[in-house]
This record gives sequence, C-alpha cells and structure tokens, in this order.
Amino acid sequence: MVTAGRAENQVHKETNTSGSVVTRIAAQHTSDLPDIPVIKNTMTAQAPSGEVQAATTTAAASNTGWWKIRYFQGMKNDIERRAPYYWSDWRDAWDYRVIPATVYMFFANILPALAFSLDMFEKTHMSYGVNEVLLASVLGAVVFAFLAGQPLVIVGVTGPITVFNYTVYDIIAHRGTNYLAFMCWIGIWSLIMHWVLAITNSCNGLTFVTRFSCDVFGFYVAFIYIQKGIQVLTRQWRMAGETSAYLSIMVSLLVLMSCFICGAIGESNFFNRHTRKFIEDYGTPLSIVFFTGFVHIGQMRNVNVETLPISKAFFPTSDRGWLVRFWDISASDIFLAIPFAILLTVLFYFDHNVSSLIAQGTEFPLRKPAGFHWDLFLLGLTTGIAGLLGIPFPNGLIPQAPFHTASLCVTRQVADEDENHKGKSVRIVDHVVEQRVSNLAQGLLTLGAMSGPLLFVLHLIPQAVMAGLFFIMGIQALLANGVTQKLKFLLQDKELTSPLNPFLRIERRMTIWVFVGIELLGFGATFAITQTIAAVGFPVFILLLIPIRSFLLPKWFTQKELSILDASTASSFTMESVARSYGDAQPESDRSPHNGEEVPVVEGGIFAGSDSEDSRSESSSIAQDERETGGQDERPQKRRRLTDSSGDFPIAPTTPFPVQTLSRIKKKEVKNERHEEAASQADPITANDAFAMGLQSVGSSFSSLGLASWLVSSLKAMEIKRPTAIQKSCIPEIMKGRDCIGGSRTGSGKTVAFAAPILHKWSEDPFGVYAVILTPTRELALQIFEQVKAISAPQSLKPLLITGGSDMRPQAIGLSQRPHIVIATPGRLADHIKSSGEDTIIGLKRVRMVVLDEADRLLTSGPGSMLPDVETCLSALPPSSDRQTLLFTATVTPEVRALKSMPRAKNKLPIFVSEISTENTTIPPTLKQTYLQVPLNHREAFLHVLLSTGGNSSKSTIIFCNRTKTADLLERILRRLSHRVTSLHSLLPQSERVANLSRFRASAARLLVATDVAARGLDIPSVGLVINYDVPRNPDDYIHRVGRTARAGREGEAITLVGQRDVQLVLAIEARVGKQMVAWEEPGVNIESRIVKGTVLKEVGSTKREAMGEIDEGRDVLGRRVRKLKKVR
Repeated sequence: MVTAGRAENQVHKETNTSGSVVTRIAAQHTSDLPDIPVIKNTMTAQAPSGEVQAATTTAAASNTGWWKIRYFQGMKNDIERRAPYYWSDWRDAWDYRVIPATVYMFFANILPALAFSLDMFEKTHMSYGVNEVLLASVLGAVVFAFLAGQPLVIVGVTGPITVFNYTVYDIIAHRGTNYLAFMCWIGIWSLIMHWVLAITNSCNGLTFVTRFSCDVFGFYVAFIYIQKGIQVLTRQWRMAGETSAYLSIMVSLLVLMSCFICGAIGESNFFNRHTRKFIEDYGTPLSIVFFTGFVHIGQMRNVNVETLPISKAFFPTSDRGWLVRFWDISASDIFLAIPFAILLTVLFYFDHNVSSLIAQGTEFPLRKPAGFHWDLFLLGLTTGIAGLLGIPFPNGLIPQAPFHTASLCVTRQVADEDENHKGKSVRIVDHVVEQRVSNLAQGLLTLGAMSGPLLFVLHLIPQAVMAGLFFIMGIQALLANGVTQKLKFLLQDKELTSPLNPFLRIERRMTIWVFVGIELLGFGATFAITQTIAAVGFPVFILLLIPIRSFLLPKWFTQKELSILDASTASSFTMESVARSYGDAQPESDRSPHNGEEVPVVEGGIFAGSDSEDSRSESSSIAQDERETGGQDERPQKRRRLTDSSGDFPIAPTTPFPVQTLSRIKKKEVKNERHEEAASQADPITANDAFAMGLQSVGSSFSSLGLASWLVSSLKAMEIKRPTAIQKSCIPEIMKGRDCIGGSRTGSGKTVAFAAPILHKWSEDPFGVYAVILTPTRELALQIFEQVKAISAPQSLKPLLITGGSDMRPQAIGLSQRPHIVIATPGRLADHIKSSGEDTIIGLKRVRMVVLDEADRLLTSGPGSMLPDVETCLSALPPSSDRQTLLFTATVTPEVRALKSMPRAKNKLPIFVSEISTENTTIPPTLKQTYLQVPLNHREAFLHVLLSTGGNSSKSTIIFCNRTKTADLLERILRRLSHRVTSLHSLLPQSERVANLSRFRASAARLLVATDVAARGLDIPSVGLVINYDVPRNPDDYIHRVGRTARAGREGEAITLVGQRDVQLVLAIEARVGKQMVAWEEPGVNIESRIVKGTVLKEVGSTKREAMGEIDEGRDVLGRRVRKLKKVR
C-alpha cells in the first residue's frame, strides 16, 4: 500500500497547489471544444489506412449517399491500402505455418477438383477433364497470389460452377452449338460485367451480407460436398461392380474417420504439443497417401477399384488446342450467352465475395486490409481468360478459403480462467501468417501435377479416397456452420448448456427455431433447384438471401434477437474496403494529437491492476475490504507483458503517454469572430426539466429529435418508441456538437441519450475509433456494449469491449484494428495505453467523442479513486479542444455540477447541463421502499424467511452486501438452503462473473448476491425486488442499488434490513431521497413468529457453519498450493 499512499499524498499535494483535483480533471473533460461539423460523405481525398470504417445497411446507404458512383474509386482505395503491405506479404512467408498450410491446401484443393472433373467429364461429353480443371486452379492461384488484395482466398473449381457448367451443356446441347465457344462468350460477357461492377464499386453491397446469408450458402456447399461423395460411391456399382463398391464405401469411411481423428487429436491433450500439431497439420495428406496404398494390401489387390481417368500431360482432354475457336459460333448464340453470363456474374459476385468474407471472418485476427473491389476485377480477368482457354471458370472456394486461413493461424496455450476448469489450458489464436506464398506454392504444385509422372501418380488415387475427402470437408464445414450451432443448442439438455452461451439471452426458444427454420428453408430451396434443369438459375435464389435478411427478418425479429442470432461476417477492419467507395466519408483533416499544447506529466504512484476498476468501487465504501483486497488492487509499476499468460510474446518497450493536467495546459488562441460573438452572448444552460423548458413537445418522437431514420427504426424495434426527458433534452444538443452534462435518475434512459447521437453522427461520417465510453464497472461496460450492438444492428458498426479479468492480447489486437466505439473500464484501458504499444492505441488519437458514464464515480477522489486511470485514458485521446465530451450520472455531485461554471474559450458554445430528477425525486414513484428490523446476529435467518414468503418467492431478486466476504458467505448459505442463487463481486474471475450474470438474466438463478459492483447501470427488466442486506454507507449508493428495479415505469420493491446500528444511515438515506421508508409487511406473514416457532434458526445456523468451514478449507488448500509452487520454483 506504499504506492497507493504516495499516490494519495501526491493528489493532496496537487490539490493544495492547483485547486481541486476534480475541478482540474473536469476542466479537461469539458473544456473548450470547437463544433464538429457534419461532414458530407464525399470522397475528396484518401484517408489514412485504417481510419475509415464501414457504414452500412439501407438507412446508412441513404444517409451517406452511397449510390453516388465514383468510378474506379473502390479499386483505387484497395490498391492504395494494400500496396504498402505487398513486399511484407512475401517476407512474412518465412514462417513454419506456411509449409503445412501449403501441403494441406494442395490436397484439399486438387482432389475435390479432380472429382468435379470426373463429374464434368461425363456430363459435358469430355469437354472438361483433369487437365482443364487443374489449369483452372493454377490460373486462379497464380493470379490471386501475385495480384490479389486478399491472397489468402483460395481460387479454383468448386461445386456450384460444376453444376452451372453441365446445366448449360444440357440446355444448349440440342442446338448443335459449339459448347466451348459458347462458354467462352459467357466468360467474355461475364468479364465485362465483372469489370463494370468493380469500376462502379458495387462490392459495397457486401455491407448487407451477414452471417445469415453466409451460413445458408455455406450449409448448401457443405451438402454439395457430401452429395458428391455419395455420387462418387454410387457410381462404383455401375463402373466396377458390387465388390468394388463395398470396398470403396469402407475406404471412404476409413478416410473420413482417420481425418476426423487427426483433427480431434490436435484439439486434445494427448501426446506433447509438437506431436499434436504435426498430426493435425499433416493427418489429412498422410491419410490420403496411406489409403491410396491400402487398397493394394492382401486380397484387396484383387478388387478392381476405380481411379481417376487422366489425359496426356499439359494437353486438353479432347482433341483441340488450348485456344478456343470462339469465332466459330453464330451471332445469335453470342447474344444468347448474355443471360447465362448474368447468372454466372451473380453467382461469382456472391460466391467469391462470401468465400472471401468467411476467409476473413471475425474469428481470424487479421491485420492487413482487404481489397474486394480489386479482387472482383481480377476475378473478371480470370473468367475471361478461362473462357478463352476452354477451362472451367475459377472462383473463391468454400470451404477451402476459410480452411486456408485457419491453417495459417498461430495459436498459443493459456490457462482457462473458468473456475470449473482450473488447471486446464485452452488454445487461442494469436495471429495469422498473412502472406502470398502458400497460395502460390499450392498453385505451382497443381501445375506440376499436370506433368506426366505426377498425372500417373494421381491416376493411382482411388475414387473412394476422394469420396472420403469430400465427406470430411463437408462434415467439417457443417460442424462449423452457424445453422448447425443453433441446432446443436436447441437439441442440448438445458441443464448442461453452458451459461456463457449467447443464445440463452433470447427469452423465447421458439424464436431460435423459427430463425433456423428460415435458414433451412433457404438451403432447401437452393438445393432443390440445383437438382433440376433450372439449376442454372440457382444463383438468383442465393442472391435473394440478402434482401430477405435486410428487409424481412427485421420485421419478424427484434434487433436484440437479430444481434444474437446473426452478426457481421467479417470485422469492420476488413469491411473498410467496401465502405469507402459510393460516397464515403470525407477524411478528417490532418492534425496533431495535441495541437501544439504543452502536455505535462502528473507525478505520483500508479495503482490498480486488471481488476482495479471494480475492487476500488468496493474498497471506497469499507476500509476493511480495502485491506483485504489491497494486494490484488495494486498495479505493478513496470509491466513487461500483456498478461501473465502471454507466453513468449513480450511487448516492445514504449514511452508512456504523458497525462494532461488542465491547469498547466496553455490554450491555443482561436481567431474566429463569429464563434467569439456567439460564445460571449451565451451562458451555461441548465435544464431542470425538458418539458418545463419547452425544449420538446410532450408528443415528440425520436425522429423529431433529428435522429437518422435507421436509428429511429432500430429503437422502435427494441420497443423504445418515445424519448424520455433526459433523451429529449440532451440528444439535440449533443448532435449540435456541444459538450453535455446529463443528470437523471436510474432507469431513465441515459445510455440511449448518449449512444443515439453518437451512432447518428458516426453513420453520417464513418470513422476509425469514433467514440470512447468509460464506465466504472465491468458489468456496466458489458451492458452498454450489448445495447450499442443491439441499437446498431442494422449497421456494420464494430464496438470493442475492454475490461479487466480477460486476456489483454485479444483486446490489444481488437484495439489495433480500429473499432468504431470502445467501451472500457479506466483501469484496463490505462493498462493498454501503458503497455500495448504505439501501434495498438494509435487509433485513440483521433477519437471524436468521449463519454464518462457514472461520472460521479469516475471523478471521485480519495482511496480507491479512478482519477489516475481516467487521466491516463484521456492523455491518449485528442485534447479537449478536438473532441466532444459527455458526462452522465444518476447522482449529480457538487463536483460534477460545478463543471457548468468552468471558464470557456471564446470559440466554445456553452456546456449544456441537463438535470432531470436528480435531487429529492431520484427514486421512481413506482418503487416501494420498505425496511425490516432484524437482530444483528440473525440476518441470514430473517433473509431466508423473507425470500420464502408467498409475495417474494417468485421474484427475481438482487441482494446487496457491503463486502465481498459477506457476499461470498451469503451465497454459499442460500445455496445450501435450496435457493437458486448466484453471486457477483470483484474477487470472482471475469469468466465466472459473466457466466453468473448470464444465469441471472436467463432466470436460471432467481437470486443474485452482489456488492456495489452491480449497483450501477445494470438493466435487467425481470428484477422485481432489491434487498439491502447491508445498509450502504453512502446514500447515493442506495439510490443506485434500488435503481436496479422499478426501471422504465415498471413496479418494484426495495427492502432494507435494518439493525440497531443502522438507524443513522437510514435517516441519511431518507433525507437524501426525500421520502421515508415504511415497515415491510405482507398479509398473513409474521417473520419473527416463523423464526421463533420453527427450526429456522437451527437450520440456518448449521448451514452457516458449513459454509464458513468450506471457505476456510478452500483458503487452506489454496495456501498449501501457493506454498508448494513457491517451493518448486
């Protein structure tokens, strides 16, 4: 605690010399900001890489003017963004992961392609054979490896184009048309269409593509692979007889089992790490080699097993040259090829781009930008060349493309934070080896396979082995598909379902069934049409999935449900390629982070760790808790690694950002006479009530506040139809660019009050890290994160949650990818600023809006203060003159209220201050406040009986304690008394806190025993009762606690257990809220009588002793474990 003491002394020292610390910090928060004008979305200059993010969906399109076509702009941006990485794409290939990825993709690409060649060989009358398919794969690999914006995408021949090719043959065969010449003209017309789409930046339509469309299409492709495997086996009866057919079935199933087991071993704890990885990397290729020779063992050598047919090396299958005689066709057939070319273009636009999206999915931490427009241009080029050469048209492959990215992932093992899995480790993806060599190498190996010796080797591979490979690829794709994941959840035992499963947040299980039914209906329609002569039109069915998701599903499901059931396929960093073309945002003008202002350093100790933000919240109320948890709350002064589990990934030393102190910053002179005149005539405005001021009419709506139509629709879908007083008051002023201090009681909609204008302004001017929201607790941060995601569901907004208790490495990766909104606790964000490196936090330097939610807690000084961390966070952001600052709180303290009189620069509009019901009316009228007198030594017994009464036995209840030790003990006691209970406090691991809160939200637990960590911001509509097991020392804490119920006009009850020592605390609370508590009563219930006449005291006393014994035993075990580890070291 020496460090903390020094820090506190330093705070007092600065207070004496420079005035109130809170005043100085607040000055920084709300000091002079110029108006941030609404920048029209016109592309006039190229923004720095990574600074402009996606603004999507229909409404976003209407707001940003994305229909204004700027020719070649998309391709130009793609090239400019990707070109700086070109040489590193080759240098970064110096990594072991490239070798297994190349070997795996060679087999995963060539064998299915050969099977498809066999299919087309028969159904196109030998027009396409082995060499044609191999050359098509080589063409796609070489062109995309050398020139593509995203070289990780594997390009070759797959199932949908196979269906297209032989369906076209069936349609035109009776006309006597030259088939290859006809296909050539389809390729030429399609080349033109591809280039038109690329030049006009039509890949911006990908902003409408979500997991829904990708999952349905991926499900279809997976079934196509399984169907092709079955067709290969059924063909054996006709070609080789029953004996060969049965042996082929056995071999294919053995290949399936072998490959599946090899993949499972890689995820298991068998063998050592290097052996597991080798089996996982090379299991599939070695299985293919083994079972190729397996059919020649023993009596099986006497069975005639069908193998691949081959042709002469480097020559076409039929007797022709490589250049198609495209002129040998009638004029009518040339124009007849146009509708087929349209269908091919539709197929490739969707198929290739979806494969690219999935290969760059959110599960892969990619750091190099994508290039969808340029890649579509290249796809048109390969389509035209393929038509001239008389080979199948290559395009992006599913599932090979995401398999390729997955094979290049570098993983590491970290300790599992879940308390139920202590001692175990889990594998997480650290980074992806982004390079061009593996794609090129597998393409060159495919070219080598066209040579005579290797063609002979390919001829030895049984068709049954290819069928087995079809099965394993199809099944692996199905298992990873979102449709399968939802079906798995629906069929699971509810009691064995992990509480972390996000689908538990959906109240009605039928909602998931309906959503899955729609996905299966889309799959069924696509699959069915491919089995008919109309299969050539199946691309249209696939494309229809996009408007179904964008326009129909929002009418059938709420935004909250869609945010859980569906999501963006790729990260916003990847989607930048498709958000800067049709009328995208004008880049922000260049400016230095501090505008030349002097930024001094605040001296003093630095304390708090990964758990600091919450443990401080409790330690400030009870000094004894501070002593008990102080060792955990101190932050080490030097941090060499992101986390203890970071393995061998040290962080490069960086110079920490200086901390701004407002009293020492020299303000920059601004010469703007118009702003000076406006500012000199205005004074700070305080809105005591929005209606009284006449700011908005009683019947006003969100649309009347000036919010975008998509935002109004999104709020309406969430059943938020009319603005509350704080929203009416603050939203218009925030949208004008004014700093704002908003005070309103809990449950009055403060989150929407600042989230809505932020999202509105972001959609008008898409930007990198647009806003930072700081909150005092992890749970509040998580709730704001989920609410922002739900409100912005129609857009492709990418929020990032940064809180303590989680591994810092994924957070650092997410922060480096320029999320749009960062929701963070000050302690963890400060850790990143100090230790994650300049490249990681560079996006914070251009933030436009900063929100301090629960500002009274963030700006409170004294023991456990978060001020040092808040200062550190603000030091990494633009100076106050270049950002808009918003403060919101339910309890407007004198320190916060004093900010409205802070001196303002002449160019600044006055601070807008809105205080609505923050004095003696902070308690909603629908909340019933009661007290229950209890003896000091029998609180547990009274609580047990109170929870068991008829009026309370079915209510979702939060029980607040002052100390973590009390909360832990009480949770154990209530659990032994058969209550469905869970707990929430700062000493729990983050994973357990999230799981417990999820259980309570889903009503899997009726009771939540919590400390003041849960007192701020949590919005759980089902909570009907709040019990203060311990009377809070601060009346404002009482306001926040009881604010967890009776929210948004709902009824609720708060019961405070009062002992003889708590009278003065209760009187202080009543004076603060302006209302007296009444004695708790329930008709026909006498708690004292039940306790005295029954065996409650004996039962509770015995249970308490068992619980305390369990705690003591756990401490002893933990102590022995720690001592043992130290001894071994």
